[in-house]
Amino acid sequence: MIMTSKGLSGKVDELERLAGMADSASEHVIALREALRAFARYAEREDRPAPADLGALTLAEFCEAYKIERSTLFKMRRDGIGPKEINIGRKVLITRSACIEWEQAMQARSDA
Repeated sequence: MIMTSKGLSGKVDELERLAGMADSASEHVIALREALRAFARYAEREDRPAPADLGALTLAEFCEAYKIERSTLFKMRRDGIGPKEINIGRKVLITRSACIEWEQAMQARSDA
């Protein structure tokens, strides 16, 4: 089989494309290794937040945790004394740090 210059040119282009894909894949592997090393360093840190300190509660979970009715939470929200909330998509959440701030504010109101 005799290969024409056009056929040879096509093979060269294909080899260059494959070489580029290999370079790109190796870049991704390098980036992944760096990310894993960074995560390992983070996991070893003493000052990282404990898993229980991260995350957030739904309104129902908040009400259950504090033993209050949902209507009470909505009244507090209306009166401006409810906990700070965040919206992620259509979900309304209360972060654990907002729970702590709200507790402290409610304690200060009770002590006054």
